[in-house]
Parts: sequence; structure tokens; C-alpha cells
Amino acid sequence: MPKPTQTVPEPIHPLVFRAHLGHPGSVQAVIPDRRLGFPPYPPAGELGAWEWVWGHAEVEFLEGRAYAGEAGWSLERRAVPNALAILVLEGRSRWRIGNRSLVAGPGDLLFIPEGVPHAAEAPIPVRFLSVHFTARVLGAQCLLLVLGFPAILEGREDAGVVRELVRLSIHRPAGWRPRGRALLMELLLRTVHEHPGEFRPLQMQEGRALRVLCPAFQLLEAMEGRVRVEELAKAAACSPTYLRRLFRAGLGMSPKQYLLQRRLQRAADLLRTTDHTVQQVAERCGFESLSHFHRCFRARFGCTPLEFRTRLAQPP
Repeated sequence: MPKPTQTVPEPIHPLVFRAHLGHPGSVQAVIPDRRLGFPPYPPAGELGAWEWVWGHAEVEFLEGRAYAGEAGWSLERRAVPNALAILVLEGRSRWRIGNRSLVAGPGDLLFIPEGVPHAAEAPIPVRFLSVHFTARVLGAQCLLLVLGFPAILEGREDAGVVRELVRLSIHRPAGWRPRGRALLMELLLRTVHEHPGEFRPLQMQEGRALRVLCPAFQLLEAMEGRVRVEELAKAAACSPTYLRRLFRAGLGMSPKQYLLQRRLQRAADLLRTTDHTVQQVAERCGFESLSHFHRCFRARFGCTPLEFRTRLAQPP
């Protein structure tokens, strides 16, 4: 009588989901290992203490543009009320971002935080793509400044994401903004996950101040900025005096200055995204007179509201 053959169990592949015997439809999973092409991410380092910001980050995709410059092309120094991601396609150009000078070539990705002055020049023809967006923590601080995004990353693999963002902006199919927001989050988070060592986040005391101010910023958002300092202090469970200290530590300004900056930022957003007249924008943002609005706007952005609208059609 022949002996029955013994069946050797099939080894479980580290990434295979298998039905659990006796329980149809149920599955069990085994954690994959790096041999399958899933290497771990680099250690988060200093960014580990800033994971909380993603729960309070507001990211909006504004538009994407494609530019080409002839030899001798230059961009005069300017600051815009939104952040920028610039992918160089062709040629080499010299950039000045804040107080840093750098040279960008094909495949390089530049990050320019909101409100940071920048200029550029190129002795040879250049082509690049620019993505305009806002990314703010608690509706207040630019995310790129809070986390200390690198000014340049060389030879980036995210060209496809940037190209798709520009394509969405040009053709604007249904749902283009939500999809653009999702792609933008992919770009930002992938940069954080893959290159944590390139970041220089704010000092921890600034981060702690911002975190304590979370309830105050949430009240500001709910009341559209129409609140008193005493109400903000109550929301943050502190005294008005201590609230002012927190604003100084986390934002470098007083609550009153911050409220003005927030109204001006709202005005800039309306000038960019609507056809409202300057008078209408001033009224919607709570300015008592057009002359006062002009003075405050020029002090913040270095130009009048009408000049600001004209600059929107120019390179970043």
C-alpha cells in the first residue's frame, strides 16, 4: 500500500493577504520587508516634534504656470502673498530667495515661502513650471516657514506631479481644484518624508506657542477675524497679557498686528480669485476707508491693490 504523500505548506509571502481557514472572507496580513521594494523612510529627526501641524494645516492650490525666458531673462525682486514651487525644465538660472543665493538647473525644485522676497536671472534660455499655492498652519503661519522647507532640492523625482498641477490649471476640468489640492499635499508630504534632513523647523518654543494658540486661531476662523483680544485669551485659557506673549513667541507680532495681517491676506486672496473692485474688497475685509486700505496694503505688499492684480499675470 503506497504511503500518502505529505503536502508541504506554501510559505506565506510577506506581502500576500490570505483567507483565514474556516473564516471565509477574513484575511490576515504580514508586514512587508525591504526586500520587496519597500524600504523605510529616513528618520524624521527634528520634524518628529512637528507632526501635529498637519492636523492644523490649510492647503489650497491656486494655479500652475509654464514659463520660457530668452537669454538674459531676469525677474525683479518681489514678494507675493502665496507660496511657490518651481521646477526647472531647461537651462540654468541664479536665484535669490530671501538672503540666500543659489543656482538651479534642470530637474531642480525650488520652494519659496509666502511673502519671502525673491529674484532671478539667467544668461541662457530657460524653461520652468511654477505652482502657486497657500499652505498655512492655523491660518496664520506659512507651512514652509514653520517647517523650514529647503530652498532647493536637486534632481527631484516629482516632475510628474508638478506637470500635472500645471496641466490642471491650464485646462481646468471639473474638480480641478480639489484634485490639485490632493496632488499638492502629495508633493509637500513626500518632500517631508523623503528629505527630513534638509528641513530647518522653527525653534521649539515657537512651536509650543503656536500649539497653545490653536483654540484662539480656531475662534478667529469661526468669527472671520471679528473678535477681541479678551475673547482670544479666553479661548486659549490664558490672560490677555500671556496671550500677547504667545503671539510674540509664535508669530513675532501682537494680536492686533496679526489681525491686520490676516485681513490683508484675505484682501490679497480676493484680489486674486474674484472680480471685485478694490472698494468692494476693502469693505469685505473690514477697512473703514479706501485710503486706509491702500496704505496698509502697500506697507504689507509693497504695491497698491491694482498693481498687485497686474503682477499676478507676470512670472513668479
